[in-house]
Amino acid sequence: GGGGSGEGAHGEAGNRLDDSQFFEDIMASYRTECADFAAGVARGIRALLLELPASQIDVLGVGAAVVETIIAQVASQLRREPAMPAEVAQQIHAGLCPVEEASDGAFCAEWQRLLA
Repeated sequence: GGGGSGEGAHGEAGNRLDDSQFFEDIMASYRTECADFAAGVARGIRALLLELPASQIDVLGVGAAVVETIIAQVASQLRREPAMPAEVAQQIHAGLCPVEEASDGAFCAEWQRLLA
């Protein structure tokens, strides 16, 4: 049989729409994966800093150096090929000091100021 030869222009347009939807689905999935990655990085940084109680270290001295080093390393990793989209760094930063958690007491004000 001559199966696919009778589709004509309508079949090609349908394929383009299918391809476009497939691409959009992939991009939406990729954006979700990036957002999940960013949230995980932010949670990890916060967990690490919570293990360094502000009452036991010089937050403005040692703490500032720790935060700068962590942020620099994360930024360096995000730039490695294949580089992550710029939105990932923004999402990580937003996740470090979420507004809804700013006054919950779990994450001390000193760390919040350094991360802002």
